[in-house]
Amino acid sequence: MSWKIRFYRGLNKSIEVNLAEGRLAIGSDPLQADIVLVDEDVAPVHLILEVEPDSIRLLEWAGEVAPSQNGEPLSSGATLQALARQEAGPLLWAFCDQQHVFPSQLAEPTAAPRQRPARQNRSRVAGGMLILCLVLALGLLALLGHEGWQRSNMSNGLAEQELRRFLNGDSAYRQVSVQMMPDHGPLLLKGYVNLNQQRLALQQYLDTHSLSYRLELRTMEELRQGVDFILQKLGYAQVQSSNGKQPGWVRLMGEVTDTSQQWNDIESLLKRDVPGLLGIENQTKFTGNHLKRLDMLLAKHDLPDTLIYKDKNDRIEFTGQLDEHQTHNFYRLQQVFKQEFGSRPALVLLNNKQLTRNDELNFDVRAVSFGRVPYVVLKNNLRYPVGATTENGLRIEAIHQDAIVIIKGGQQFIVKLNRSPAS
Repeated sequence: MSWKIRFYRGLNKSIEVNLAEGRLAIGSDPLQADIVLVDEDVAPVHLILEVEPDSIRLLEWAGEVAPSQNGEPLSSGATLQALARQEAGPLLWAFCDQQHVFPSQLAEPTAAPRQRPARQNRSRVAGGMLILCLVLALGLLALLGHEGWQRSNMSNGLAEQELRRFLNGDSAYRQVSVQMMPDHGPLLLKGYVNLNQQRLALQQYLDTHSLSYRLELRTMEELRQGVDFILQKLGYAQVQSSNGKQPGWVRLMGEVTDTSQQWNDIESLLKRDVPGLLGIENQTKFTGNHLKRLDMLLAKHDLPDTLIYKDKNDRIEFTGQLDEHQTHNFYRLQQVFKQEFGSRPALVLLNNKQLTRNDELNFDVRAVSFGRVPYVVLKNNLRYPVGATTENGLRIEAIHQDAIVIIKGGQQFIVKLNRSPAS
């Protein structure tokens, strides 16, 4: 059975997190806790649970006051009850399996009523009067109910309009949406804000205006904290995180020497373990053995047995016959490699097919200059630096000591100096 937990108090109110089996630490210290909560009075390791396939047990807690379940104190090793109200200091939470839905609020614990001795010889007249009073009271409530319902609806409608004005008046909440739930259910607020403090301010506004609400609001701050925590645990402390271009996306920057499968799967790993994370903008740079990384990219793009490459220091030349799909995969690989290692070495695809007469390059080189701004002189005596385009649509991609790289129709060609053009 797979479990999940939901918090009902503090900065992480209404947040749900999936629980993995094993020892689970909840606290404020990112280096010690598996679930990090930064609320006031939360200890570095506030609570330790044992998550098992068929149950969850309480192991340890911080402070002298024992955690409680439905108002009853718990002892170490106690088995917790699903969907019950559980408290430990400032924390209020519940858990259940993945198939169940959490209630929007937990019921307050109630003390068991003390039994009173039954009164003997009750007066039948007194009993009849009591029943008559109840009937009259119910009738009065029925008469006033409709008017009260109308007033309540009007009050809720005005409060909702005021809430929307509050959100529209602050740019911090421009990514927050408000949805009306059916059957007069609580307002659902979803989206992202940048800081934990902004979510707390919105939560305080909702509480002071007596609105019935369900808050499914994430903060970019907690997303970055979750990402940084996992990166540190995996040994990528040199990688920094920042907000991505879109809400819910986090950008990774820095240098990485690890080319293992673990780093290749970092995006899916982070999206799985950081609640609310929608995607990763990976702008990290690889350092070290670029050829080892190239072999991994070739395998990832299904090209290891199709292409043969030679390392020319400033470029890597590939030979092999590719179909349209494989060519598309190579250009995708080319973009990833350039993003990770920069423009040097460049990846160049050599096509061994002979050009037909209609596809002749018509690239007659007369001279080449390798000065501060390299350029090539063609048959028309015009100079073409890197990035220039000839009259027949050939773009100069690179100028090397032994060859010139040009692009025609989205395909790269290499013109060997003092040799015939090779595609």
